[in-house]
Amino acid sequence: MSTNLSSLIGVGLQRAVLHELMESARDKPAEQTARRPAASAPLLEIPDAVRDVLTDARAETVIPRLLAVNAVRLQLDINSLAQACAGIKRQWWEDSLLNYFVCARASSAMVQIYFRHVSRTRVERLRRELGVTPPAKPSALGNSELARVFDIWSDLSRRSLDERERYVQLHRGCEGRHTLATLFAAIRIGDERMSERATGQFARAMPPTREQSAESRSADCFAANANQWRFADATQST
Repeated sequence: MSTNLSSLIGVGLQRAVLHELMESARDKPAEQTARRPAASAPLLEIPDAVRDVLTDARAETVIPRLLAVNAVRLQLDINSLAQACAGIKRQWWEDSLLNYFVCARASSAMVQIYFRHVSRTRVERLRRELGVTPPAKPSALGNSELARVFDIWSDLSRRSLDERERYVQLHRGCEGRHTLATLFAAIRIGDERMSERATGQFARAMPPTREQSAESRSADCFAANANQWRFADATQST
């Protein structure tokens, strides 16, 4: 027996299984196929003796005898159930985040970056269902408000959060005064400035390469010659 399987004990469950088996025994093969879920196991071959008893009008009276011989045993694959439930929880979490992004008026571009499987059509449908209008262009934030947004974002970046959750917390931290479209644009501008600043510091810290030194000398030489040419032209004109 697989270690992943756990036995389920309960007279009520066993009776329910027997009743389902009675229904299957009464059905014709075509009806059994119609009743069976698409992803279920192949049809159970019911022996003639079982079919004769379960389809008899007296079947209800013999159920205790059938249960007494432990003929009905139920097992649960807890690992498969746990994996399926984990997938469902993940989907619920994704849907909840998506609904928040739409309600907080994230732009379509932002939604597609953070929810790659979500189409624009679905976003538009969600907006209609939730009664949310598409966001306008991102608003320009003043320096003090921009600094506050960066401070909150910096604090959130120290936590082990999904980046989408950071935006949710940022939006709440700003008390909903700004749309997610505006906050997204502000954070991207801040990231670009930090990147430019880091690139500039790196460039200043690096010694010039041999090629750069040669180019610099060539430029100095060109500038000196240009001054001489200007001086010569001025002398000739006088």
